[in-house]
Amino acid sequence: MAGESGITYRRGRARDCEGVQKVFHESGFVMYDGPEDGPTEAHFIATWNGRWAERLSHPDQVFAVAEYREEGAEAVIVGFGRMQRDRPRMRMSVEEAALHEEPDAEGGDEGQTEQIEQTELTGPTYDAELMSLFVLSAFQGCGIGSNLFRCVSEIAREEFKAKTAFCWCVDLEQSRKFYANVGGELVGRKFVDTRRGIRPQTAFAFQLSSSSS
Repeated sequence: MAGESGITYRRGRARDCEGVQKVFHESGFVMYDGPEDGPTEAHFIATWNGRWAERLSHPDQVFAVAEYREEGAEAVIVGFGRMQRDRPRMRMSVEEAALHEEPDAEGGDEGQTEQIEQTELTGPTYDAELMSLFVLSAFQGCGIGSNLFRCVSEIAREEFKAKTAFCWCVDLEQSRKFYANVGGELVGRKFVDTRRGIRPQTAFAFQLSSSSS
């Protein structure tokens, strides 16, 4: 799958672990933990290179990577998406996951929040989960994230015969808008206890039809 401005897309392999780790280090690790309160960079690299190598070769996970190549230079991974087929952690309802739900002080979205919290996200309902989707900041805003989503969805359809998927994302306006634009339906919300405190997440569900590729 070819893109514009030197960007190409392909399936991720175990040999891509270092490039995937670098993208996650900048985009994912900083977003979820922050460099100021996480482990040292050396510890992070030593730990996560091996983890990504295992995930990239795992039969229940598929990756799509976006590469950028300047003329005369080697291709560099600038983004990746990861989907995993049915797993035990998927069998958790939003109602169970939202035990730390904070009450709405104004009460404006009370009815909508209650309806969303009662939606169940169970293994039999969704065939796969979008576990990761990250793009280096210098390459954001160019459609790479949308292309990665379509690419990894296509791989999941081929490898897992997946027809549906869902994901949890950081509850930010930019994230919600992105997943809505790629065809996601808001189906849940929860609060997660992190080292930076209780942080909200939202869940989106997708139909992985051939028209989305």
